[in-house]
Amino acid sequence: MIGPEPGDAEIGERMMLALVMEAIHALEDGVAATPAELDMALVTGIGLPVHMGGALAWADRTGLPELVALCARHAHLGPAYRATDALKRRAAEGRPYR
Repeated sequence: MIGPEPGDAEIGERMMLALVMEAIHALEDGVAATPAELDMALVTGIGLPVHMGGALAWADRTGLPELVALCARHAHLGPAYRATDALKRRAAEGRPYR
């Protein structure tokens, strides 16, 4: 049996988490040189709201330890939701992206 349908808040959380994790992969893979460059590309390229500041700014506001916890909670949904080792280290060291 499949569990209950996710509510609006969880759907938004899942969507944002997948975007943030893809941004983190792009940064770690060298696709973007800096977190600020990556966030600007998301704001100007896909239209994230300017006040949001980008995916990595959102990650910093959320808190990287909380982001890692969100990844753990949603890891069953697939690789797009799994925290990278570098993210886990950054969270443990208290080093935000921006």
